[in-house]
Amino acid sequence: PFLRRFLPAMALWGVVTGSFAPFANVYFVHHLGVSMEKTGAIFSFSNIGQVVAVLCAPFLFRKAGLVPGIMLTQFATAAALGLLAFAHTGTQAASIYWCYMAVQCMNEPGIYSLLMDPIPSPEHNSASAATFFVSGVAQAVASLAMGSAIVRFGYSDSLVAIALLAIAAAFVFARLR
Repeated sequence: PFLRRFLPAMALWGVVTGSFAPFANVYFVHHLGVSMEKTGAIFSFSNIGQVVAVLCAPFLFRKAGLVPGIMLTQFATAAALGLLAFAHTGTQAASIYWCYMAVQCMNEPGIYSLLMDPIPSPEHNSASAATFFVSGVAQAVASLAMGSAIVRFGYSDSLVAIALLAIAAAFVFARLR
């Protein structure tokens, strides 16, 4: 029963995580005019931020609680996406992007703890497989939709839409308590 409530929440979060990532390099290079070399450096430094964020995640979840911690990272993801929508310089966008990637990755340990806690141990493999399947399908659909949205509406409106979906995902995850 928990999985039937969890998978729609994960699908919505998969839409959020799969929307901007495939287009981030194009955003920096073509939308903001950042060089390919600097874009590569931005992405490299974001990996460092992701590692630090995942290492800090247990502190967040101990302090805030599992579901509230997940929600905080989703709200922070939404805020970063909203700020990226209005960034005008590469430096400004790079700083926001680092935060965006860090908080987006920070919630993964919490999400998978939330999934595994109520699931009996013999069902962990099936639950994990179902979660990855749903998330992967959602991300594939999201990247297709985001590509069309960017062409039709531009980056700013598309990023605001993803930010709103991240807020919606936080409220959907809140119902999993």
